[in-house]
Amino acid sequence: MQHDLPVSTPWLSDDMARALAAMSPPLSVTDVLEAADTLNGDLAPAPAIGQLLRHGADLMTVRRVIEALRALRDARVTDSGLADWLLAREVGPGGDSQTLAAATERVLQKLGPGLSRLATPSGSQALLSRALHVTRASFLFLEGVRAGAVPDNCLQGLSERTLDMDPAEVADGLQALLGILLELVVGLIGEDLTINVVRAAWPDLPPLKPTHSLSFRPPIG
Repeated sequence: MQHDLPVSTPWLSDDMARALAAMSPPLSVTDVLEAADTLNGDLAPAPAIGQLLRHGADLMTVRRVIEALRALRDARVTDSGLADWLLAREVGPGGDSQTLAAATERVLQKLGPGLSRLATPSGSQALLSRALHVTRASFLFLEGVRAGAVPDNCLQGLSERTLDMDPAEVADGLQALLGILLELVVGLIGEDLTINVVRAAWPDLPPLKPTHSLSFRPPIG
């Protein structure tokens, strides 16, 4: 069943709303969309929390939905120690813009199976689409790049858009993209599950320094 998104919540895609609802019984897609609309109009989460509780969800489920919605709404470009490590791990020494693009694709493909299992394939694609949208505002070379099916061709058009570009700019943009994605994943499935997904794909990931945000944590060592 398709639902029309509220005009005031362009940051929440229909696929993402469906994924959230599927993870949060007994909530429906409409319940999630209405909560997002309420949250968008009132920065305090209490009205949206009350709304979801009235639909029969328990408090833990409601908190998970609200955290995911706030992460989607408030996503922004920041430095990310974990994203830097993941990209460097796949690039290796040096690397031109095309090597960086291919390495980013590998990062997403390795994360894809775990994310798809926990957040559904369409939900994972919606998270990547949101991360791309936010990152484009600061890195224009991502204009025209689209989120493909996870875990296959995740970043459609990236290779063409980075051809002959300054590797430093490409690295900054792709690190920002991965950092935003990690924050969105934490908002959706929580920090512990996100760490498990990352560590399953990179068993050699060093311990992470404790901070308020998973994606800001530089690995130790």
